[in-house]
Amino acid sequence: MAACKAGFYEQTPCPRCGIVEQFIIPLEEAVYLECIRGHGRYEPYAGSGGTRPKPKQVVRGVEDLLEQEHRELYLCIRRVLAKDSLFNEQADTIGQINYFC
Repeated sequence: MAACKAGFYEQTPCPRCGIVEQFIIPLEEAVYLECIRGHGRYEPYAGSGGTRPKPKQVVRGVEDLLEQEHRELYLCIRRVLAKDSLFNEQADTIGQINYFC
């Protein structure tokens, strides 16, 4: 992901448990924060009542969270699953793994 303005990735305590370590995901309309215990919340960007500036690059889909090599694999798997519904419904887990390997 592109570098964001200073302060965007500042860690703040989870309001439910006080844990500071959290995942910070910039979405289109707000920032999603989730602590390592799984408590998630949304915060608006600055200008909409929040304190974090909106970054230039936001997450629009799962593939935006992945590194390039993992993104290519993810998109390949999505293409196969989208065009072959029988593969989704009938292939067992080992069959699916063997297909991709």
